[in-house]
Amino acid sequence: EANWVKSNPIVASYPEGIRSLRAALKVAMEQPTKMRNFLTKGMGMWVDMVEDGYISLNKWNKQIISEKDANDFIKGSNFYIGVDLSSTVDLTSVATVFVKEGKYLVTQTSFTPEDMYNERMSQNKTVRFDLYRDRGELIVTEGAIVDYEEVYQYILHLMDKYTSMGANFQEVCFDKWQATMMMTQLEANGVKVVEVPQAITHFSEPTKRFREELFIGNLFHLDDHLFQWSITNAITVEDASENIKLAKNKANAKN
Repeated sequence: EANWVKSNPIVASYPEGIRSLRAALKVAMEQPTKMRNFLTKGMGMWVDMVEDGYISLNKWNKQIISEKDANDFIKGSNFYIGVDLSSTVDLTSVATVFVKEGKYLVTQTSFTPEDMYNERMSQNKTVRFDLYRDRGELIVTEGAIVDYEEVYQYILHLMDKYTSMGANFQEVCFDKWQATMMMTQLEANGVKVVEVPQAITHFSEPTKRFREELFIGNLFHLDDHLFQWSITNAITVEDASENIKLAKNKANAKN
């Protein structure tokens, strides 16, 4: 607080002004979507957050853990797989959440068709999809559309891989768009499948919870550069009841 007068020479010069700044800070601490506005307009600070940014790069990188520690965490955990199938433009992504003793580990692998990969590489020189591919974070499938059969086989691979490591598989969760056939295939093989409604009222609580668990140090992830890019490129959309969901930052390439 001793430094507040530097960016607020008038407001911070009298008790009521200090109290108003404290109140604004309290609101920003309780509602992270308001933190950027408080820091830039109230404190005169430059921050690495886009307008309505979901999670800053600094906050995200604090929770990176090593592969060895991740493997230790996976043993004895319950794990869930989430699938978001795409059109030809967006990435198709398969995420895994491991839950153990009130803490969380999240991972992802994404897929893109070869034609779209080549287009991205020719048009966008700042986002290195080739490095994501080389690091195993992005899988390029042949042709003009994502090979859903390859995604299906990858889901089965994850189930076998992590079960063999001592984790307990729970369910596969889907955005139903484009996913009916895959969901039916999995159910026919005895896999528990759950549809995740896309309404903002359904997404709001888990979206806020994900961020809160990261901030208090209960959520971890690997040093996945594609995951990092996607998280820092995500913005929040809020309705009149302060429910939030994630959207893409249209100023950047789609993720």
